[in-house]
Amino acid sequence: MRLSARGLAPIAEKAGERNDGASAEPFVRSAGQPTRVERLDAALLAIAHFFESREVHALVQASGAPENRSLFRALRAVRDLPAPVSISDVQAVVALSHPATCRLIDRCVAEGLVDRRQSASDRRHARLTLTEAGRNSAHAMEVARRTVVASLFEDWAAKDVDALLDQLERLGPDLARVRRRGVNQAK
Repeated sequence: MRLSARGLAPIAEKAGERNDGASAEPFVRSAGQPTRVERLDAALLAIAHFFESREVHALVQASGAPENRSLFRALRAVRDLPAPVSISDVQAVVALSHPATCRLIDRCVAEGLVDRRQSASDRRHARLTLTEAGRNSAHAMEVARRTVVASLFEDWAAKDVDALLDQLERLGPDLARVRRRGVNQAK
């Protein structure tokens, strides 16, 4: 999903507004300091870059998990989406083009991670399910990722982890809302 500059304009305009009636001061640059939005952006990018880093990727690979992050997202989508799961369903999760998602599913099938069967009701569609090897690979990747996440917070007090978790859980629906808005604007 890509948001165009025009699609981001309403978001950028709202960045200076508050919905709780409080002053917008924290969103305005003062004395050369970054705005709160700039700080949020930098923090979110740092998190994304961390999880995309070679070091984290190497740790996850060492677990025997899938070598490819898109492959892992595809396996999780096939496992977690309500059945029947189609290639289009997976595409919505992995955020790849349809041809790229088809190639990814082809690879999953070739590696014995996903079973693809033609739909009985519509031969143009395939129904996807994880094989035992696919379930094992997805599980290994999750364990490796959770080990990395646990190491990030090993020196934090439980109350601080809980406070961050509360805020991240609050962020989840907003991420989905902005993603939907971007997808709808692209149509």
